[in-house]
Amino acid sequence: MLSLRYNTVNFAQVTDLADFYRGQEREISRIHSMVDSIKMLFHVPGNAIKIMVAEGERIYKILFYSTSLDKVPLGWFIYLPLEDRLDLYDTSLSTEMPYLQWKNKKTAFKNFAGLLDAVHVERLFDSVVKVS
Repeated sequence: MLSLRYNTVNFAQVTDLADFYRGQEREISRIHSMVDSIKMLFHVPGNAIKIMVAEGERIYKILFYSTSLDKVPLGWFIYLPLEDRLDLYDTSLSTEMPYLQWKNKKTAFKNFAGLLDAVHVERLFDSVVKVS
């Protein structure tokens, strides 16, 4: 498993997405594409996705919910553009350990085995990984 150092930083929620998407960091367009892929992949409305930014760092947390009224997310992605890395958390399994990790768009860690591994479940998330 790759480092989880981002668990020690504070995240602030993006309150104005339009302003955020006009940002100068080169990863902003990738985040926008990732959000679009997440909406299609998990069938969630746009208002059921929250973007958070680590204070003082270029680390992004994209939480997705079933509906905008839910209090607990289905899961979230942690995007570390400077490391070319993406981590996926599934809240039904663990909020402490990622379900999957990708480094340079290749699977680096899987928190599952057996049948899920045999069918390459990580490929389900290719649409998000490719744009990260």
